Amino acid sequence: MLDLMTSMSDTILQKAEVRISDFNLAIQTTTVKFGACWEDVVIHLEWKDDYTAILDSSKFSDEVKSAVRSSMESSKQYGQFNEATVSRWVANGKGGSFSDHIVEELPAYRKDIINERYN
Repeated sequence: MLDLMTSMSDTILQKAEVRISDFNLAIQTTTVKFGACWEDVVIHLEWKDDYTAILDSSKFSDEVKSAVRSSMESSKQYGQFNEATVSRWVANGKGGSFSDHIVEELPAYRKDIINERYN
């Protein structure tokens, strides 16, 4: 835990302090997974903001928002997509289900998030 706290950026630390219950949930959820690392905790903590932004965005139709909500309700794909993922799905003509799109995009999404946070 000490390693986690000392590797936090000031922004993440402030967010963790304000949303301590979300931070605890992020740690509890991700640390039970084999191979989980600090990046997983950060993604889990910050993803709630991404999800809310998608649902509040005026650039996505109600149909798209409904697909995102349905995906979350059925698959619990928490922390596996962001606004860019949704935008690419829409740009590609919404071919296939949103859940399938997330699975295909997950490696790229994770790489983008890690690069954004740590570079």
